[in-house]
Amino acid sequence: MNSTDFENSINDIEKESAKLVLEQQVYLDHLVGHGINSDPKRAEFLILFVALLESKIKNKIKTDLNSNCIHYFLEFPTLIARSNPHKLFENEDPFLKDDSELDDPHGAILESISSKISESSLGEFISNCFTYNSHRSIFKMLNDFALVENYYGIHKWSGFDLVNRRVGNFIKLRNNLIHNILDRKLSDKEIEAEFEEFKFIKKNLKEILEQIVLMVPAALKVRRTSIDGIKSYEDKAEINAQLDWLKIILDDYEKKYSRKNNDDYRIYSTWFGDNHGGFGLKHAAERLKKKLEEGSNV
Repeated sequence: MNSTDFENSINDIEKESAKLVLEQQVYLDHLVGHGINSDPKRAEFLILFVALLESKIKNKIKTDLNSNCIHYFLEFPTLIARSNPHKLFENEDPFLKDDSELDDPHGAILESISSKISESSLGEFISNCFTYNSHRSIFKMLNDFALVENYYGIHKWSGFDLVNRRVGNFIKLRNNLIHNILDRKLSDKEIEAEFEEFKFIKKNLKEILEQIVLMVPAALKVRRTSIDGIKSYEDKAEINAQLDWLKIILDDYEKKYSRKNNDDYRIYSTWFGDNHGGFGLKHAAERLKKKLEEGSNV
């Protein structure tokens, strides 16, 4: 098993990405002209907005991870520490192996995964391990990409991304609206306030979508800058945050990855939960922790 297994389809992925961008523009143009002056229209606008956002985020993940496939391939478990198990592995756990019997546990994991996704790419696989229909679920992905416990605490706010309270609350509204579309009881004041939020999102639609999507490469840059030892890094806060997270992973591994912790930023994927094989994440965390400690003089 080697990283070229994932690289073989990158050219096809790039062609698909170019086609997808054109299709996404059609939906963006539709949203720009979409009315928001009635409950059904606002519901349609919100559902399409979140669907388009998900498409854009997943496409960005695919292109960015595939562009540096070799590095991310070797760091694979740490990229999905808090993800959902991939649908291809609903009935089996590729991480459930006995590391004491394997010379290369990391390679054994990737071999298990590669056998199921021969028509895919690393970026596509990882993009399908997360959900994107809420502020919290998107941040879980960003946490893992930046290799920190809580990316929210170190992200540099750009204005219209998820750190913006109005943007985050708008995305959060999607789940409430879908599950209670006809049962919501709002006062006239609440209806007026909600309408103002829709107007804000629609007015800044393009910038909001762009800046949320750019959070993906921003999080990956935090990971790459520290791991790859780029010397222009003046502030070590990110490296310290990464070391803290890696130490938490290793400490929790010794405690059998208890998933009963109430901290939403720390609950691991069920792939690494109680009675599951967390050694793949442990192996990657140990290697990255050593590299960070050697390169950061901490």
